[in-house]
Amino acid sequence: MIISIILFFLASFLNGVAQDFEGIIVYKISYADLPSEMKGSEEMMPKTQTFYIKKEKAKFEMVTPMGTTIIFSDSKLKTSTVLMNTMGGKYKLSFSAEDLDDIESDKSSKYQINCLDEEKTIAGYLCKKVEVLSPGLNRTLEIYYTEEIQPMNIKGLEGLNIKGMPMEYLIKTEEMSMTVIVDKVEQKSIDDDVFIIPEGYQEMPESMKSMMKNR
Repeated sequence: MIISIILFFLASFLNGVAQDFEGIIVYKISYADLPSEMKGSEEMMPKTQTFYIKKEKAKFEMVTPMGTTIIFSDSKLKTSTVLMNTMGGKYKLSFSAEDLDDIESDKSSKYQINCLDEEKTIAGYLCKKVEVLSPGLNRTLEIYYTEEIQPMNIKGLEGLNIKGMPMEYLIKTEEMSMTVIVDKVEQKSIDDDVFIIPEGYQEMPESMKSMMKNR
């Protein structure tokens, strides 16, 4: 379940990217408080995730032994497309601007936002901290962000009014906790071909769509 949470979060905030930054941001992922039935399954969980960003375009990629997930977003068109290559299948789920607005406006009403007086340096960037609570859903999201990289908007969390790039976030659920922290920021030119959505993916089955949209 926690993977679907992070994927929805990423699909939301990638749609808000609109900046002058161009380059690659690599994050490391770690887990804690795993229940006994999940012990030993860490090897099947993602260990890294990578963002490719070029002005209004963004691409997120996460690879696991079970398959690869890619999210393409365009803040000018206000769209996001999720591709999942898993269990021998290649699936696609597209979000229009209206889809994202409807889903995220529903989610945002469940959030309680706290700006905290905490700072730390991550990958050489000074970061500030905010906390997002979902009381009814028993989830907590802590975000450290830097104002040294162009601001981005996390759609659905507009009350947060974040003024920079998330550099670390911790998601806590009843199942476990997941920490995602920047390992490397590389400012470089990105080829336009990186943001072309590949062919060969079929529409996601309704069961998978429900899982993605309801987390």
